[in-house]
Amino acid sequence: MNSNKKSLFKNTMFNLLGYGLPLIVAVLLVPSILKQMGNNRFGILMILWAVMNYSAAFDLGIGRALTHFLAKEKTEKVGSVEYPIEDYVWTSIYLLCGLGFAGTLLGFGLSKLAAYHFLKIPAFLQHETCVSIMILSTTFPMTILTSGLRGILQGKYRFDLVNFVQIPIGILSIFVPFIIVHFNSSLTFVLFTICVIRFFMVLIYAYQVLKLLPHIRVFRKLTVALIRPILTFGGWVTVSNMVGAVLVYADRIIIGGFVTASLIVYYTLPHEIVTKFWAFAVALSSVMFPAFSAVFKTDMKRAAKLFFEANKFVFITTVPLVFIISMFAGEILNLWLGLDFKLVSTQILQILAFGVLFNSLAQIPYNFIQGVGRPELSARLHLIELPVYITGLLFLVKMFGIKGAAIAWSTRIIIDAIVLFIIAFRLLPYDRVKLKVTLGILGGTLVLLAGTWFMTNIYLKMTAAVVFLIGFSWLSWKKFLNTDDRQFLIQILNKAVFRG
Repeated sequence: MNSNKKSLFKNTMFNLLGYGLPLIVAVLLVPSILKQMGNNRFGILMILWAVMNYSAAFDLGIGRALTHFLAKEKTEKVGSVEYPIEDYVWTSIYLLCGLGFAGTLLGFGLSKLAAYHFLKIPAFLQHETCVSIMILSTTFPMTILTSGLRGILQGKYRFDLVNFVQIPIGILSIFVPFIIVHFNSSLTFVLFTICVIRFFMVLIYAYQVLKLLPHIRVFRKLTVALIRPILTFGGWVTVSNMVGAVLVYADRIIIGGFVTASLIVYYTLPHEIVTKFWAFAVALSSVMFPAFSAVFKTDMKRAAKLFFEANKFVFITTVPLVFIISMFAGEILNLWLGLDFKLVSTQILQILAFGVLFNSLAQIPYNFIQGVGRPELSARLHLIELPVYITGLLFLVKMFGIKGAAIAWSTRIIIDAIVLFIIAFRLLPYDRVKLKVTLGILGGTLVLLAGTWFMTNIYLKMTAAVVFLIGFSWLSWKKFLNTDDRQFLIQILNKAVFRG
């Protein structure tokens, strides 16, 4: 078995468990949390949760820079002076802490404006929301510092350690609020418990980093000369991450300003769950980022092979999932959240499924572009997208409500994915035929998914699903996978079946 492929597979599985196990817990417990909190409080919680999760995108790209730097395994030379890794890591940590505390101050300053003026929430929840935003703001230093600590572990290819922390923290972030809301459904109390969990997350990550790199245990001063090289790479990553965070979560913020809080949940819950189904793509792309950083300059052909292999596996694993979600959207919502969600959110879930598929496929070219040291390309793309998307989102939300938000979100992601593929192909040795075939496959998949919208009979749906899964499985095995891929998968299956 190829050792490189085995290593990539193992690390991807670690990441997939890190995303997948908390998702399973969320699917099981979220309906009960929603019932205890009510639509208004839960809708606000979803918005605040989104802000908390994506506050890591405001780390000025330092987390990614740490991964990129450590993956290449070289010291940083500024002028004639060569600085050791300890200086690089400690300077990054100081910068991350400063950014986190600045975020806390900003959050405190904006809390009243958001709660009393921007978000369209009932008057009796405004004070509670304001206090909750303040509590949320205290998590920013922890979340941003975590980005750097995780970047160090990923740069050393220790995805096992990353997920040793992420799995229990992810589960506790759902399970503890599930317990809490049965005694106190207050937003402030729920946010406080999540804040405590984040605090312990930082401590555990710090312990793992110090254990892995014992030579950085001695405190070092801020190395001013290293700030520029750190931010040079991180600057464009920051632009891409910050604008990307706005692009991904602007829909919920804008909905909060135009739609009553009780209706937000009919959009945020389908969105929150369906977007978790890009877990495999995110898991694999996180592993590929340091791999691209390590090999692109020295072996471009190897980088190209990694790129195409990764995209192939993302496509094979994601298309069936998205097809089933789109086909049985109404049935899934009815079973999971009840008839109200089936009536209101079925089309929303189907539209979002389009975006999830294309965002999954976009993960590899996005990480490739950044991994090979060209983050300015993806950043410029996102800067161009931002005003167009926000304008379209505002228009569609005013015209069609939460369904308009879903249309705007998925349309932007489909266009983004196509352009990222074109950019990535230009950085690789390729022929035009491969690019045309890739775009053709994406277009064909889009048409196939659209066909699921027109099936209403459950027996017809089940028949179509079985035929599709059998046909897609055969096509993937015979056409998409090569001999080495098939042998690798057979070995994995044999080990799984006959272990022990």
